[in-house]
Amino acid sequence: MRTLAKQLGSTTQFSASEAAQAMANLGQAGFGVNDILAATPGLLNLAAASGADLARSAEIASSNIAAFGLKATDAGRVADVFAMAAAASNVDIEDL
Repeated sequence: MRTLAKQLGSTTQFSASEAAQAMANLGQAGFGVNDILAATPGLLNLAAASGADLARSAEIASSNIAAFGLKATDAGRVADVFAMAAAASNVDIEDL
């Protein structure tokens, strides 16, 4: 996970520390290591698209992934749906 956090920190607008915090939030939500590795890039996309805090984006997405019985690999799709819904409405991802 450290390697992915460093990689995301150097290739996205987020720092490695922010990526690591998002990973920690996913772990606290019950995600396993492989699920965290699969979900984190999509969560960074959600935070970047929405302008929301990365850690909060991780909480929102992981809650919805669990609520709808999705897999961690669906995080990118969840991020896309949230971003599209927020862009098409007058609310942010917190309100959704």
